[in-house]
Amino acid sequence: VRTLLTTLEKGWTMKELADASEVSLAQAFKVTDSLQEEGYLTKERGDIRLIDASGLLDAWTSAYRYGENGFIGFYSPLKDRSEVFARLKADQGRRYALTMGSAASLVAPAVRSTDVYMYTEDMDILKELLELVPVEFGGNVYVSVPKDASVLRGTRVLDGLSIVSDLQIYLDLANYPQRGKEQADEIRNRVLRF
Repeated sequence: VRTLLTTLEKGWTMKELADASEVSLAQAFKVTDSLQEEGYLTKERGDIRLIDASGLLDAWTSAYRYGENGFIGFYSPLKDRSEVFARLKADQGRRYALTMGSAASLVAPAVRSTDVYMYTEDMDILKELLELVPVEFGGNVYVSVPKDASVLRGTRVLDGLSIVSDLQIYLDLANYPQRGKEQADEIRNRVLRF
């Protein structure tokens, strides 16, 4: 689904789609059959095409929950988000990718956000870099080591900061309770455009 939604106009063979999605041919076949039955794509000999991107995104959004990524709250003594961002910019290893309002503020700002949400593959280095201390409540930095590596697919650098794809920003914000839907709608309307 992620691959299809990031390449809207492309026609795929089953092998190309499986390879690009990093899944087996059997899994790609199973998922595309289901998506065809639900009316999201067409499958003709050697040509798989998405025909209802908006509907597919809506279906995925209703099933997706950012909280399932296991964000852990931390307190960072850095005074505000700009100081956190400055430290992250200094990390040339790019062992993180911002999401939620942190990333949205760089792509299509609509809602003021002070907390920093990010994914990482190396929690220990990030803890050291940002002087993170675990807290039960009241953190200002939230970090997740994603269970699904595809969350980090399409990560890019913007204004010196590593951020997840626009699609991932949208998914993470869409069901976030504190004005997430408002920010997600801005991403969808201004950036995704479907």
